[in-house]
Amino acid sequence: MARSWRLMADRLAECGVTGRELEVLVALGEHLTNAEIAARFFVSERTVESHVSSLLRKLQVSNRRQLARLVPPSRGVGRLDVRSSMPSGTLTFLFTDIEDSTALWEQFPRLMPGVLARHDDLVQGEISRHGGVVFAAEGDGFAAVFTSASAGAAGAVKAQQALAAEAWPAVVIVRVRMGLHSGTAIERDGNYFGGAVNRAARICASGRGGQIILSAATAGLVANDQWTLVDLGGHRLKGLARPERLYRLDAHVLPSVDLP
Repeated sequence: MARSWRLMADRLAECGVTGRELEVLVALGEHLTNAEIAARFFVSERTVESHVSSLLRKLQVSNRRQLARLVPPSRGVGRLDVRSSMPSGTLTFLFTDIEDSTALWEQFPRLMPGVLARHDDLVQGEISRHGGVVFAAEGDGFAAVFTSASAGAAGAVKAQQALAAEAWPAVVIVRVRMGLHSGTAIERDGNYFGGAVNRAARICASGRGGQIILSAATAGLVANDQWTLVDLGGHRLKGLARPERLYRLDAHVLPSVDLP
């Protein structure tokens, strides 16, 4: 039976399933609810939902019952011991957030669940396609990590492109701000902590819907890529002592996105 577990882990790794996603899959095989999975791994229920969505896409199944069937019966083997496959070293962190989402929920409570689900599919899909890993989903945005600044920037551009091209309900305007910063962080139980993570979150918050804002560190790493970088000067970010020189990434593949 242990061999069955190893074969399953190997097959799923070939599909791009991360260590944390594998743990969530095993929990689904135990027929746990999202709330129970969230409590087990000390994450939010929306983070669990994002992992389930990613598993559905990567494994090409349509519902969580089919996901659960992919897990071999344990027969006393116990929980699968999964070593974390989360990236380490110098990383690039991407934070995203829907601009004025509180007002959107107030105005369109019946439309927003579907809008948010589609937003999640588009943004998380581009993150995954560019080698990123979502490690948190709070509010109406994502926190993701990339091993390459170029991949992080490209993922952000493609996500903005997908959002701009989407046929949203006529009364709902979905505009997402994004921020990227590169540095080192502490990884624990599939989550990241530290100054680099906090700075990336603040950089995202400093932007406007439709913008991609980069720190100087990330801008330096993508300076030779095809993007146009606009120097926005030094900025004080809330709660951070050191000012940050910010750059706006202008991607010419996004003609429908207003980048003032």
